[in-house]
Amino acid sequence: MKVDFCPCLWYKFSMASVQQEKRVENVVKMVVGGSVGFFLFWLTSHPTRSPLRRRLPNKKVKNVELLPEIRISRKNTSYHFHHWLNIGSIYLFLYWKKRGWWRNKFFNGLMLGGILQGLSYRDAFTFRTRHKSALAKIRPELEPVNE
Repeated sequence: MKVDFCPCLWYKFSMASVQQEKRVENVVKMVVGGSVGFFLFWLTSHPTRSPLRRRLPNKKVKNVELLPEIRISRKNTSYHFHHWLNIGSIYLFLYWKKRGWWRNKFFNGLMLGGILQGLSYRDAFTFRTRHKSALAKIRPELEPVNE
């Protein structure tokens, strides 16, 4: 028995290949965007090796530092909001919005690359830092001796 050509089957298979190509294209855009985001944030945020970080202006309003990083200082303690946390908050907000330019896969990859780069630091989850004078009040043996 011979089966004749059915145009509906051809359409189904051709649409599946188009969807597969679109999926691969989206993955490539996300990977390229993630790589660019990782490298861009590595260039601008590394505390010692960043050539651009030293050139960024320092903006501070009272006890809130806005550039090059977001830091709030209080008495003997400072609170640091890491760039991965800031980008992650924006990413979640835009993920729920699901409209407009946000749907660009390259932009998604760029933000995810910045988040992953921030999480690669050892102090990625250190949000509160006590200054040395605060530690000296708690443990006097830690206070440096001036001779």
